[in-house]
Amino acid sequence: MSHLQRTKTLLPEAAHLIGGHGECSWPPRDEAETGAERVVYEVAAHFGLDTEERSFSSIAVWSQNRQPFPSVLGRIHATFTRIIDGIERPSDHPEPAIS
Repeated sequence: MSHLQRTKTLLPEAAHLIGGHGECSWPPRDEAETGAERVVYEVAAHFGLDTEERSFSSIAVWSQNRQPFPSVLGRIHATFTRIIDGIERPSDHPEPAIS
C-alpha cells in the first residue's frame, strides 16, 4: 500500500477519534461518516493531497437521505483544525499521559 493510500485510510479513523465519535454524544452513523469524510477532504486539501473522488463519493453515500448536518458543522471544523494544527505544530500538543 502506498504512503498516500495509507494516509487516506488513516485520516478518517483519526477524524472519528479526534471528532469524539466514541463518546456518549455519538452522532448517528451517517452523520459520523459524513463528518469524518469531510474532515479527510479538508485535511488532505490543506496538505495538497487529492481525495476528491474518494471523499465526495463517500459523502454522497452517507448523506444521501439527508440535508447537510448543520448540527455537526462546528465539530467538523474543530476536528480538521485540530488535526492540521497537530501536524504542523506537534510540540503544542503533548502526548497524553498513560495511566
